[in-house]
Amino acid sequence: MDLQRFSDPKIAEAGFISSRFKGADVVYDGGQGGNCPENHMYFLNTDYIYLRTHKDRDMKVIGGDRRAVNQDALYRIIGWAGNLTMSNAALQGVLIKTETSANENTASAEEAESSNDGE
Repeated sequence: MDLQRFSDPKIAEAGFISSRFKGADVVYDGGQGGNCPENHMYFLNTDYIYLRTHKDRDMKVIGGDRRAVNQDALYRIIGWAGNLTMSNAALQGVLIKTETSANENTASAEEAESSNDGE
């Protein structure tokens, strides 16, 4: 049996690749089929993120029983409505990796040297 080490068994059971950094879960969302751009890293403080359901549409049956067309069964449509909200946007963040070419760095270093030579 291979040894496996998970930072949080619940996250591992859900199938996410994760690790911990200073007590916070870092969850990978990229690669093939991932939705996060490769040069972005998002920081979500889940203590301030809420899923708020609408009081009149929280898993409510819409209409009555319906008969399935292709099988001997009845079904019901269940409706849900709500919003994902947050109470402190300043505690959320995004880190964006920007790339500069080696030529730009060399050119700015040469400019700095030439300006120092003139003094």
